Amino acid sequence: MATLNPNELTIVKRDLHVPSLDEIKDVLKEGLIKNFADVEVEVVDCPDLTKEPFTLAAPGLGGNPTLLEIGGPAFLLPTVQKNKLYDIQQLLNHLQYKEDSFVVGAGAGPWPYLNSNCELIMNLTVSPSSVKNGTRISSVNTTNGNCVLQTLPNTETRLALLANLFVIGGKPGGTFLMKDGKVKQHVMADFSKTPLKTEAQLNNWLHFYNMSTPLIAVGTFVSSESDLDLRVQHFHSFSHHGEGGHYHIDTTPETIEYLGYFNLGTTLYRVDKPLTGIQFGKD
Repeated sequence: MATLNPNELTIVKRDLHVPSLDEIKDVLKEGLIKNFADVEVEVVDCPDLTKEPFTLAAPGLGGNPTLLEIGGPAFLLPTVQKNKLYDIQQLLNHLQYKEDSFVVGAGAGPWPYLNSNCELIMNLTVSPSSVKNGTRISSVNTTNGNCVLQTLPNTETRLALLANLFVIGGKPGGTFLMKDGKVKQHVMADFSKTPLKTEAQLNNWLHFYNMSTPLIAVGTFVSSESDLDLRVQHFHSFSHHGEGGHYHIDTTPETIEYLGYFNLGTTLYRVDKPLTGIQFGKD
């Protein structure tokens, strides 16, 4: 199925307020200590994220950090709009990205690849002429209901419906790692044949799992939805033991541990914003 032509999409560019890292450090620490027994927030050099335990497609989160907000839950709910299919390589070319870009984040996967709906855990480097793809998709086995995690080939750079992505140069500079516990995550089933009009109907359609750590999560968060109908936070995770999905919350508060590295975006592109927003499905 053909992807949407970037030249025909509505794209709004915004320069973001960029506070100092020290200011962000204090804000994060103030919030985290309300939820965790032990908290440490520091401004540090980013380690090489291609190595264990993160195993991402590029070393770091530095270099022209940009947020790319594509589509939204209104393209999935209450009834899916299957034509909302995008190609990240085409989109970056349209936005005049000439150098290698590292793209990480959460979204809906390319349903034509499986002929089924799936979660997207984007993790790839892309240039105008080449791709190194470490992106995973997570789907539901229709026979036994288990989660199925797959890595996409370099030839598959599509996504569908919605995505919240962080685009950087891949230079040593978010990502976070969950370890020593269990995590509640969901994986979307194939597209619903009936409209999903409430939170309860949505949750009944989703498949929830208590997944084992370690899990490597990628995604974005912003301070508010603003007039662009942004998603305040959205993280998906993958693993090397066959599990992955949409992050909700940990389920073992006595043992869970998070390790995260984040950078600040300076620019935001709002791509193909739905004309009508919805008030659920953004958890």
